[in-house]
Amino acid sequence: MIDGRCRIAVGVVMLTAAIGQILAEESAGVVAGGRERKAGGDPLRSWTPCRENPVLTSGAAGSWDENIRERMWVLREGDTYHGWYAGWRGPYDKSRPKLAKLGHATSKDGLHWTKHPGNPIFADRWVEDICVVKDGDTYFMYAEDESENKTVLHLLTSKDRVRWTQRGNVLEKLDGSKWEGGWVGTPLVWKEGPKWFLLYEGGPPGDVALATSKDGVHWTRSERNPVLTEGKGWEDQVTAPDSIVKVGDVYHLFYHACGKRWQSGLATSRDLLTWTRYEGNPIAPHPSPVVVDAGDRYLLYTSSSTGTSGGIYVFVSPK
Repeated sequence: MIDGRCRIAVGVVMLTAAIGQILAEESAGVVAGGRERKAGGDPLRSWTPCRENPVLTSGAAGSWDENIRERMWVLREGDTYHGWYAGWRGPYDKSRPKLAKLGHATSKDGLHWTKHPGNPIFADRWVEDICVVKDGDTYFMYAEDESENKTVLHLLTSKDRVRWTQRGNVLEKLDGSKWEGGWVGTPLVWKEGPKWFLLYEGGPPGDVALATSKDGVHWTRSERNPVLTEGKGWEDQVTAPDSIVKVGDVYHLFYHACGKRWQSGLATSRDLLTWTRYEGNPIAPHPSPVVVDAGDRYLLYTSSSTGTSGGIYVFVSPK
């Protein structure tokens, strides 16, 4: 979730970094920020912005998605990439209960996207900061509902990626809590064997917490929450989880945080409870990072640093 404190700061910060080199140059090891990845370096730490950025743009003025916000969740299935994103028209007004609607797009290479002709594909409830998990033949979509200033996590399911059915709230704020008594947001869900895991943002102030489930619907919070709190400098205000990659027995958490503006960072853990931030953070100058394994490379999708109309960006790292 991107809240008002950082949105004000973002409004006065102009990004001046140039778009990176073309994809053919990525294999040379050039990374965001001008650093070079050493031979044998971790590909999950070094990212090159794509020349085609933004790869998914917001709609024309007056369209349902003239603004695009937070994560575009991407799944690669066979030779097709599927992306789900939140769009809205007009001012970002939490008094409008169905403001953020759901869009769907597809791509053959992860870079060139075609929006679904039937967008928005779901408009019956506020849908934002999306995470999608496929279990068997069912897609589980976890999303924020920020209407009426009462941010909660809710669930939708689908068999075909396009037609979605509401399943109700799965996590709400914890009354009396010192750190998640105001909201819960930014759901990050995955499954290992029969067990479901959820990392989410709780606030104020905006920390990362862990919950587990046997069915993806009923969740139990960890007694050790929060497991990752806001940091220092570029990330001293809010921290929110976005995507996770497990390599061996190490979890790589991609998250967004705010100091003067929203950016992306990386942290690692072996138990989901104790996290170590990457010393080279931030890894990308935009928030809401979603990492996808594209075979010979990783693709990292982010939203705009302004959190509104800039569209979706891609950063690339060869394996």
